[in-house]
Amino acid sequence: MSSNNRNEDNMYDVSTYSDGELYDILDLSNPTDRELEAKIIFLYRKYKIMQNDSGEKLANFFYDIHNHFFENDYESEKEEENDSESNIEGMTTLLGNAKIQQLSKLDDTLRENGKIINDFSIDNRIYNKIDESKYTEQQKNFVNNVHNLEYTKGNLNPLLKETITRIITIDSQYRSNQKALSTSFTFELSEPLRDVVSLSLYSVQIPYTWYTITNSYGSNFFYIKGNSPGINNGNHDIKVEISAGNYNPGDLITAISNSIINNYSLYTDISFANTNISYNPYTSLTTINIGITNQYSENSYHLNFSDWTTPYVQSLNGIPSDVLRGRKSLTSFLGLGQQNYELNTINSNYFTLANNTLTNNIIKLHNTSKTITIIKYISQINTDSITGDLSACLYTPGVTEVDKTITISLSLPSGAMYNRNQIINDLSAQILKNTNLSNESSITLLSVTDITSTNYGKYYFQLKIKPNRYTTTNNTNSKLLLQFPDESNIGEYTPLWTGSNSCFHFEESSNELQLLKAEAPIVKDTEFYKILPGPYVSLKCVNSNFLSPLNDISFNLQLNQSSNRYTISQLIDSINTGIISVSNNFPFFNAIPALSYANTNNVGNYSFAYRDSNNTFSLALNIEKKFNNNNYQVDFTDTSFNILFLLGNDTNNEPITNSQLTDINSYNIGFNRITINNGSKLFKINPITDICGNDLDNIEPIIYNNTINVFNDSIIFSNHMTSYLQNYKYQGSNLFTSDTNISFIENNTGTYTISLNLYITRKITTKDYNVQFVDTVNPYNINNNYYNIWTNPLKIANTFIDNSYNLNNTNIYLNKLSNSNAITIKSTQPIENVTISFNTSISNKLTFIADEDGVYVSPNSSTYATSNNNITITIPETNSTGNFIEYTRDYLINTINNLLSEHPLSKGSFIYLTQSDLNHNNYLRIRVNINKIFRANDYKMVFYDTINFVKCYVGASGVQNTTWDSTLGWILGYRNSTYYILSDYTADVNNTITIKGETAVSTNLYNYFLICLDDFNLNNLNDGLVTITGQDMTRQTPTNTNRSKSSCDPITQNLLNSNSRTSMNNMVSNVYQNANDQNSNIQKGQSSKSYGKGPFTDNVFAMIPLKLSGLPNGSSYVEFGGTLQNNNRYYFGPVNISRMSIKLINDKGNVVDLNNQNWSFSFVCQQLYKKVEK
Repeated sequence: MSSNNRNEDNMYDVSTYSDGELYDILDLSNPTDRELEAKIIFLYRKYKIMQNDSGEKLANFFYDIHNHFFENDYESEKEEENDSESNIEGMTTLLGNAKIQQLSKLDDTLRENGKIINDFSIDNRIYNKIDESKYTEQQKNFVNNVHNLEYTKGNLNPLLKETITRIITIDSQYRSNQKALSTSFTFELSEPLRDVVSLSLYSVQIPYTWYTITNSYGSNFFYIKGNSPGINNGNHDIKVEISAGNYNPGDLITAISNSIINNYSLYTDISFANTNISYNPYTSLTTINIGITNQYSENSYHLNFSDWTTPYVQSLNGIPSDVLRGRKSLTSFLGLGQQNYELNTINSNYFTLANNTLTNNIIKLHNTSKTITIIKYISQINTDSITGDLSACLYTPGVTEVDKTITISLSLPSGAMYNRNQIINDLSAQILKNTNLSNESSITLLSVTDITSTNYGKYYFQLKIKPNRYTTTNNTNSKLLLQFPDESNIGEYTPLWTGSNSCFHFEESSNELQLLKAEAPIVKDTEFYKILPGPYVSLKCVNSNFLSPLNDISFNLQLNQSSNRYTISQLIDSINTGIISVSNNFPFFNAIPALSYANTNNVGNYSFAYRDSNNTFSLALNIEKKFNNNNYQVDFTDTSFNILFLLGNDTNNEPITNSQLTDINSYNIGFNRITINNGSKLFKINPITDICGNDLDNIEPIIYNNTINVFNDSIIFSNHMTSYLQNYKYQGSNLFTSDTNISFIENNTGTYTISLNLYITRKITTKDYNVQFVDTVNPYNINNNYYNIWTNPLKIANTFIDNSYNLNNTNIYLNKLSNSNAITIKSTQPIENVTISFNTSISNKLTFIADEDGVYVSPNSSTYATSNNNITITIPETNSTGNFIEYTRDYLINTINNLLSEHPLSKGSFIYLTQSDLNHNNYLRIRVNINKIFRANDYKMVFYDTINFVKCYVGASGVQNTTWDSTLGWILGYRNSTYYILSDYTADVNNTITIKGETAVSTNLYNYFLICLDDFNLNNLNDGLVTITGQDMTRQTPTNTNRSKSSCDPITQNLLNSNSRTSMNNMVSNVYQNANDQNSNIQKGQSSKSYGKGPFTDNVFAMIPLKLSGLPNGSSYVEFGGTLQNNNRYYFGPVNISRMSIKLINDKGNVVDLNNQNWSFSFVCQQLYKKVEK
């Protein structure tokens, strides 16, 4: 077969090779038979002793090569075989027996030139040349691995054994492979042991150098793993690891505490402010507090519009462009020229760029221009309301808290001439070198590719600044301010940053990076209306008890446009500005604190003008003026209380006419019987003029109208009068509150101290007012050049314009809230405007997409649809009646702001309009404030799993997973579960979660050791220890499975795999079989924990109980004699032993790690004594 057609499946098939190819494999050229067979035997033995799959394949391959070349010789030699095993030699005989008897190991002797060589014997042709006399002498020392000997039988003793006893010492320091673990190695005996009938342990010496906490199998750490989307991918797991060693409980807790503290510097992007561990020495219980703050901001997101069309739309067939834009998409309506926006970039103004401008444009660099400053500050934005007030959240020098100041300086010497390319390249280099910035920060020259744009073909610079979250702090509401240097006084030098003649063409010297600006103007609100100053709104109190100018309200529209031209939005803003301007004079008017509060969410809380979802003008009024004790005084002149209790004079016999209402208790009176006539005046309540002016009238005297007139007891009197006053009606409502009371306290002199406490409450509300909308310039719209603001643009009903109208009346244009004092006045019809409606062809979504590891969730994730960190703002399509909502520009902005404030991650984000100084168009701006915070309840505490607790160690040929009962969590007393989902626990006010251990800390893990001794004989009577075990949950690997080959890197302590190819059918079959096995395991109640399966294993020779009390670390544990010698091994018949494999394992079934220390043990070997026949 051609070598080109040979593949992995037939590469070990000898029949596919020619003799010449086989000679090339053997590295021989025209060999003799002796040379050929000797080379084949050498290679066979070389690969046979490897004891792995590859070695076995190669050994069988060379076995087949031997059969290929010497097949005829083998058949002839079979006929000449004799029964004496000592005369067997030659590859053919050796391998013939291997095939017939299925022996795994053979040791024969090659005799050559008087020397004994432990190798395969060669052919009979070689045997004929061997010195027979030397062979007879050497045969005395020849030992086979297993060989049954003759016994001498007698009548009394049918099995006569004459034995001798020898002491065998095994010391790990003499093992051949010093790199191997001292507690697991294979060795050859210095002298073969022949005719062995039993072994007995005699002594053992083990250094006390094993650790309570060991890192051999991953038992010295635990994890705090992410359990929420974004941080559950393994990249954000927090590892708490301690050094291997012996610990008492106190030292163990201290070591873990230090590891937690060390994590502060390892995981610099996370705050562990309240994470700690404590130990109670009285209960021996551990408590772990987990307080984690893992903060992400808008720097980890970008803004995406799934449905984008250009905002650059031309009028068509008489339809204005703004109307067409409302029919295209949300981005076209708002003026957004891109589908995706980075949230930490600023763009320069557009400019033209000639072909040679980058290299030929000469820039003279001033030293002032070399440095730009980035201020990372904490914004004071109120995330609990829709403020939209930039003054509250922008950076103010000397006031705003600065988190960090970052500078970027050009390395180019000042005073020299440079072209634009040199400046750009140097700036890029300095940005990349700055350790406070991530490698995503950059300066990029871009071009406008939208052919519909008015700036098509022009260029602009985009500067992206993203802080390095591992070298800067990640705080809530952290923002970035980019400041370019002031280049106004650099003389003949070329400005770098701002202005049309600068290098980069940025517009402003101070730039908030989280402010996005639309590229095109937003659609116009409506046509402009020409309005002259003068319109106002009058609110007059008509409650007869409060008829005072001090209770009347009036506010003017704040019209300040020199052109007297206003849009509907500007008119509404001028109304609200007028309301705000009178808030100090009329605090009971409940004016909105800022224009951004003018939205439907605040109806019932404030007074303001707005447009509702139907584009109807509305004026919400919320008036409530309260009068209480501070506004009144009591007067007892000529009243029953004054006559009955002599209240006309105080203790100084001075008249009391103006007393405060409460705590009138300085009068000592006698009490025999009191009579109050029906219709009597009890006392009078008068307003305090110097406090409240004339905004309320006098209250009529408090009249007693009751049939109960005579009182013989002070208690009966006080209870009756208290109830009477509390229920006293004045103008249809209670005048006094339930706190009002009158009481008598008896004195030792036989008199009483009277105590009168009056609590009064009165108020006027919106329904106590008349309203009128007044336009003094155009009261009836008689001037065609100007509009009456109320009738034409805002469409207020004439009922409210012609006369003063009482708000307590019923009217279709009045909306009264049942749970509030607010009353809303609505226009007669919607205002004409450009609108957008979100039907099936226009998307109603804008999404802040998480794009940084930590918040990013793959769309391919099975939980992506329901669990991701994206912020999707979905604008309602229909109203409560199912009709599509026609959104005006301002109503759309208010709706989006409401939705941003309602989402927990985008609170504090809002959009607003700014007016360009160039063309007086309005542009949309988006201020983004995102706070995605992972706290303790987004994590889980993992003390054990079957994947992450795998570790290899020096001297091991592979890796081993620790068991649950050998982990750090088990030692700390966390035994109810292998992991703890922290969201199942309640966090405290600091978002800290506490989990307590279920049992006491135990640092004593091992109770005994086992010596496993493999002597490569299968005929011993006893095989060692029998212990309990769990249910076998394993299944046999399918025969058609290709195993991957694994090895352990002792430096990185990682498992390395070399994968084999597996057919798809085989993979599907295995998946199906695994699923069935898992279902079976679940039905059997398989535990999720993986406890140690115990030290049940073959070849257990001895058990060594550990008596370590008082034994210092590093000392040797020595045991001999006594019950130790009860550890015996007996054989069915005498065996020969020349090779052994030894393991020292603990009671968990793991190999003991003595940390490179050596150990030894000795055993008594009993052998048959056989006389040498002469």
